Amino acid sequence: MEFAVFILLLLIALALASPFIGVLSFVVELLAAFAGLMVRAVRALIGSLRRTAARDRGNDCDRADRGDR
Repeated sequence: MEFAVFILLLLIALALASPFIGVLSFVVELLAAFAGLMVRAVRALIGSLRRTAARDRGNDCDRADRGDR
């Protein structure tokens, strides 16, 4: 009997908490989307910096070949 009352109270608590769980789920999804965008932005920035560094290294090699230092 006590177990049945416990289950009933648990179901009532879950029913009362369900709107808050939905809001919490929505907030977590927004945070995950924002984190995904930040990861993409950082990866793009790193790629841009790598391309710039490679281009600069290529220019330095060209100058050394020509003796323009």
